[in-house]
Amino acid sequence: MEKYENLTNDAKYLLSNMYKLYLERVNNGSTKKAANNFGNSYTIKEDVLSGENINDVDIYAKELSTKGFLITSTASDIVWTSSLSSDALAFMEHKFGNNVKAVAKGIFELAKLIL
Repeated sequence: MEKYENLTNDAKYLLSNMYKLYLERVNNGSTKKAANNFGNSYTIKEDVLSGENINDVDIYAKELSTKGFLITSTASDIVWTSSLSSDALAFMEHKFGNNVKAVAKGIFELAKLIL
C-alpha cells in the first residue's frame, strides 16, 4: 500500500500496535469484529499506546484515518470510534502474516526510529 510509506513513523507505530492487539484478541478467542473495535482516542491510549499523550494519540489516529487505514467517527473533535480498515488488515497481514512475534519485531524497529 503506497499510502503506508507516506505515514509518519508515529502513525506506523500506532498501526502496528493496533494490528498486534487485534491479532492477540483473535488468538484469545475474540471474533474478528470484536477484536477490531478500538473505541475512542482515550481507549486507544489506554489499550495500545499508554505512554503517549492523548492529543498525540488522537493526531496519529486521524492521520491513519485520512490515509484509509482506520475507519473512524469523531465527536468533540476527537476520534470517537475506530477500527482497522479492510485495506489496513490486508496490508498488515501481507506484511507480517498472522505472526504476533513478527509484528512485535516491526514495532521494536519503529520504536528505534521515534524514540
